[in-house]
Amino acid sequence: GSDVVLSGTVHHVHPAPGADAFIVSAKGASGLALYHVPAKAAGVSCKNELRADGTFAGTLTLGDVKIGVADLVARGEKAE
Repeated sequence: GSDVVLSGTVHHVHPAPGADAFIVSAKGASGLALYHVPAKAAGVSCKNELRADGTFAGTLTLGDVKIGVADLVARGEKAE
């Protein structure tokens, strides 16, 4: 398999502050898949936002983040 490039924004990610990685869902030509995305990967940014209850959540932005085949967690029915 080849690398996957992920782009998009996910709101209300909890607990995002201090996370080492994220599990991100993405829909492509072969259906739904889950990917392990390291927080320090090139193109990943996370903005912390204060919620009404006083805790923090994040807005995760992926800008052309290149993910290797080894970071595929699940695909198809296993990802649902």
